[in-house]
Amino acid sequence: MTLAIVRFCLVLFCVVLGAVMLLKGAWAQETPTAANWTRLPGTAVDISINSQGQAYVVAPNGTPWRWDALEQRWRKMSGDFVRISAAEGNRPWAVNADGAVFRYNGLWWESKDTDVADVAADAQGNVYIAKVNGDIKKWNPLRSEWQPVEGQAYRIALDMAGNPWVVTRDRRIAAFDGKNWGALPGRAVDIAIGGNDTVVIADAEGRIRVWNDGQRSWQAVAGVEGVTAAAATPDGGPWAVLTDGMIMATTLLVAPEKIKTEEGRAPEIKAPLAVAPIDTAPVAVAPGVSAAPLTPSGAIAPPAQVPPATTAPVQTAATLSASPVSPQTGTTGQTGTKTVAPAAGNDATIDPVAVTTNEDITFVNTQKTASALAIGRDGSVFGLDAAGNVLRWSNSRKQFESFPGTLVRLAVDALGNPWGISTLGRVFRHTGNQWKQITGATGSDIAIGGDGSVVIADASGTLSKLNDAMTRFDRISGQGLLVAVAPDGIPWTIRSDQLVQRCASSPCEIFAQKAKSIAIGPDGSVYVVSDKDLLMRLDTDTKTFDVVRTPGHTPQSVA
Repeated sequence: MTLAIVRFCLVLFCVVLGAVMLLKGAWAQETPTAANWTRLPGTAVDISINSQGQAYVVAPNGTPWRWDALEQRWRKMSGDFVRISAAEGNRPWAVNADGAVFRYNGLWWESKDTDVADVAADAQGNVYIAKVNGDIKKWNPLRSEWQPVEGQAYRIALDMAGNPWVVTRDRRIAAFDGKNWGALPGRAVDIAIGGNDTVVIADAEGRIRVWNDGQRSWQAVAGVEGVTAAAATPDGGPWAVLTDGMIMATTLLVAPEKIKTEEGRAPEIKAPLAVAPIDTAPVAVAPGVSAAPLTPSGAIAPPAQVPPATTAPVQTAATLSASPVSPQTGTTGQTGTKTVAPAAGNDATIDPVAVTTNEDITFVNTQKTASALAIGRDGSVFGLDAAGNVLRWSNSRKQFESFPGTLVRLAVDALGNPWGISTLGRVFRHTGNQWKQITGATGSDIAIGGDGSVVIADASGTLSKLNDAMTRFDRISGQGLLVAVAPDGIPWTIRSDQLVQRCASSPCEIFAQKAKSIAIGPDGSVYVVSDKDLLMRLDTDTKTFDVVRTPGHTPQSVA
């Protein structure tokens, strides 16, 4: 009897040890990968992104919302659901609380089946459902019917080959390679696959993990806890929905602005207004091209002791009158140009670019349209066209020329090299020979000061500064959606309510002026384009902004 008990205990020990070793293998990489998470305003219960970057969420009240990457805001859709999947051509699929699955046809939702627990679709037209009883079925569009597929699932995602990866009701993970199912280690509550086949799960402990196929293990991603739903961007960047509904992202989905120009006017870079009601769905999010207003509580410090926004007539500085733009008759003619050299005298210790000229400002028509401009300390001028292509001004040819790269935000360093933010929110710098990414950094706006300080603002308005080794961005005090940097390295920003502020310390110093664009010259001159489309310059004595006259033209942004 005693021998039998000993044998039983040994068997039990081996079983337990085997289970522990299996779990250890599943989480083999226990040193979490560092990631910069950005909180996206609003709340959700489910989220989905396809390989084309089309993103959808379901709000806690069941309302589906679609991300508009051009206008940088969430757009409300009809319906009442608990699960949603991005699909091809902005035609998502969704499941309601009763288990009915629907497809959006562009006008309304079409019912396709019942007793469904989850749905997964991709940009290639593949659609799978997991039934309440665990059965898997694939949609046949030619016959308009569901065809059974071997296997069991409760949550489902599709890789770039259109094959399903699943999580079962008991949280086991499996993948189909087109012929056979293969079990994967670990436990999960949700699964998603990015456009580069990066597989992301929300594990049973509420963490985000990414599949490492070489090590056959799940690698933890640090920064968030309590994850209930997961998604992945086209480049594999994880997104997560937390237990309190917060939406978190490591990679932003942004797109070049759609520019509408009028004859004789520069295109406008304008921050769209949020349209999603609070407490029902995400508000305008992730800026990139045009930083959208943020409205959730706690995202922005309350504007205590803010001077009232100017309601009295705007002060006009007569000495700041700008000469009218001199239109050119040809692409190379420079009639009306006026180059002003700073009056630095003969003192070699004075940096000429730090001297403010008192000459009139003369604008010259370059015969080129752009969506953004940036000027370096050395006078190098770069721009972005309507499609985000980089342009560089040639002094010898007196025109803008193409420069390698596509961006949505732009800045220029002291050496005349451009920096920028891509459509995915990633930060790049040009070395003079090639573009290099600052790994791990995502932003929605970027600016460079005369002292070389590089500052970015992310979707939530958080400011970060590049370290001296140029390897990462570190969080700094201050907040804002649009940023500029003074020669002393102090950031100036425009808040979501369009108020201008100087962030030398916390809290930032707020000015009673609303603006939609801001720039600071190497001499420290602060220029803005007001919310009334007026070009204005800061009077450092009165700390008010004076109008710079631009007869016959309406400023839209400033550099």
